[in-house]
Amino acid sequence: MNYFEKNISTTINNDLITSSTPALIVPFLFFLVFLKLILSGVSETGVAARSVDVIFVAVLFVYLIRYSGYYFHTIPNLQIAIIFLSSTFFLTELFTNKNLIDTIFNFLKVVTPYIAFMVFYKLLRENKPVFVRLTIFVVLGCYLLTIVGFFALSNEMNRGVAYAPAFFGGLHTSSYVITLSGICAYILWKLNAISGRLAFICLLASLILIVVAWNVRTSQMLFLIFFAVQYWKSIRKFVIPLAFITLICLLTALLILMLTNGTQGLSFNTITEFSSGRTTMWLYKLQLLSNRSLIEFIFGQGSGSDLVLSDVWWWAAKDSHNDFLHVTTELGVVGLVGLLSTLWIQRCTLSRNQLLATSLFSAYISASVLSNGLVYRPIPSFIFAIAAALLTLPKDEKQVS
Repeated sequence: MNYFEKNISTTINNDLITSSTPALIVPFLFFLVFLKLILSGVSETGVAARSVDVIFVAVLFVYLIRYSGYYFHTIPNLQIAIIFLSSTFFLTELFTNKNLIDTIFNFLKVVTPYIAFMVFYKLLRENKPVFVRLTIFVVLGCYLLTIVGFFALSNEMNRGVAYAPAFFGGLHTSSYVITLSGICAYILWKLNAISGRLAFICLLASLILIVVAWNVRTSQMLFLIFFAVQYWKSIRKFVIPLAFITLICLLTALLILMLTNGTQGLSFNTITEFSSGRTTMWLYKLQLLSNRSLIEFIFGQGSGSDLVLSDVWWWAAKDSHNDFLHVTTELGVVGLVGLLSTLWIQRCTLSRNQLLATSLFSAYISASVLSNGLVYRPIPSFIFAIAAALLTLPKDEKQVS
């Protein structure tokens, strides 16, 4: 290559890295996110919802390919991790020949929010004021749609108990959306984008909804873990003694239970009932994993293999209610490594506030450990991607609005 050709190549590469996004892309993507939120309450599997999904995914992938030079120079590790995670879906399909359509569907559910995060990463740096204003619009829109759902939808049923109507495709998904909306509002407040009063109202509304209206324990734990990590330095002086007292009370209660009811009072059925059957399912899934061949253990058994009948959930096939077990079952160890690597590298890109970043990802992981959390739920995962993107701003930027 001569000097003239080298200069042309360098100029082209620099243009790919520094070229800016068309101004309408930011509002268009946020419009699609909000439209997905609306359609999740109207008809999540209807033609309109599927059409929006196709457009949204197409825009994200085209954007990622168009600005691949930018990402390889800014966050190359995350791009490589996402490519590796994506390949595990099709590698497993190659070994299992399960169902290509289901594989593509699950691939898009899991990977699209990470791609959205990468797109938001660049958009935020190019147009912070618009990005932040649209984030506020989406967050407040989630609460508005929830109120609409209260009047327009019927009550939700869970374990034979009626709960308040849930707009975003069911009780659990709605609780995750509202919990993450409250956390997103808190992050916006910490970044001086909204007032403390508005953030407090959002958080209070989230807390009332997930505790009183819907009573989804996983979302409650997500909320609790986020703020426990966020304020650990302030609360540890009385949390540790409180935890010790709680442990003493728990052991005393167990002793009384054993003395009054014998060993039956401490049976595994009690634990199973308390966990809504999760502990039984986890043990059952671990047993199934231990009986797999080496190839199945490494590459999984393909999409849909996590759905099984069990003694505790005998009326219908259920998943593991643990995202990491779910991934290991369907994609094997390579899929689990791909997911954990992507999460870790995504966490490392959050440079704005390390404590907020740790709180956010601790909450994400806790939800995925305790139940079928966010990994296979794209609707709340997009809210998470927006919240995470806000924390990627350089530390020296004092204000985002």
